[in-house]
Amino acid sequence: MPIQSSLLDFLGVEWDTSIGHELTVLHAREKFGADFFREVIILAMWALWIHMNSIVFDGASLSIAAWRRSFMEEIKALTLRLRRC
Repeated sequence: MPIQSSLLDFLGVEWDTSIGHELTVLHAREKFGADFFREVIILAMWALWIHMNSIVFDGASLSIAAWRRSFMEEIKALTLRLRRC
């Protein structure tokens, strides 16, 4: 399974690249079914950025599990910040 598919499956995002970039994003947001779609995507990309940096600068190995841990830590931190508000 390609890494992209694994990440999108974990997030519960349907990504149909056959319909063009803008429509792909709109379709994915609609199918996701929650108001916080943008936040999930932003945090997923942030976790991916952090993981890729650890590969490049720290010699870590590519790991979906490590990305998931990082993503879940970011989501938990976000929910803690939201609860205080």
